[in-house]
Amino acid sequence: MEKDTTAQDHLRLITEMINKAKNNFSENGTLFLLWGFLIVFCSVTYFIAVKYFNIEKAYYIWFLTWLATAYQIFYLKKKQKKAMVKLHNEQIVNSIWLYFVVALVLTSAILIYNQHYYSILPMMLVLYGIPTILTGVVLKFRPLIIGGLFCWVLSLCSIFVPFFYQYLFLAGGGITGWIIPGIFLRRRHALQPAS
Repeated sequence: MEKDTTAQDHLRLITEMINKAKNNFSENGTLFLLWGFLIVFCSVTYFIAVKYFNIEKAYYIWFLTWLATAYQIFYLKKKQKKAMVKLHNEQIVNSIWLYFVVALVLTSAILIYNQHYYSILPMMLVLYGIPTILTGVVLKFRPLIIGGLFCWVLSLCSIFVPFFYQYLFLAGGGITGWIIPGIFLRRRHALQPAS
């Protein structure tokens, strides 16, 4: 009898830990908001700096992405230390975004090497859509799926405008793909019961 009670207590404890981990799923929208606002800021700042002020070295604004990457690494390591349980979904999402970064760097390098500069921004939007949609599918979170689809629509539309205006489409991708879903993730996370 005591053995059964101990087994049930262990099972109850394991179930509670799993439920806590589910309730405290680490995706609270922080990184989506960070990258969304950064992409919008860099795109719009670059567009204004070049179009209206003719600043030649305005592309330096994009070096902010390196600071964001450093912050993201710090943020994820800190969060990983706090995590009691690493969920399978979380590992899948992390892998999706790692492969996205690799694909983004490789695609950009290939397009630059082949001097297909006008294709870089539409291709970035295509690539933005893939991990955003996949993350939405894994998390069962419709705003990410819709945001990723919007990135694809913006990518297609951007090929019909002069190259320089494609930066505004990139900003639109940041808003629809990451900022809006990030806000919804924040709200969902805030509504979760405290553990």
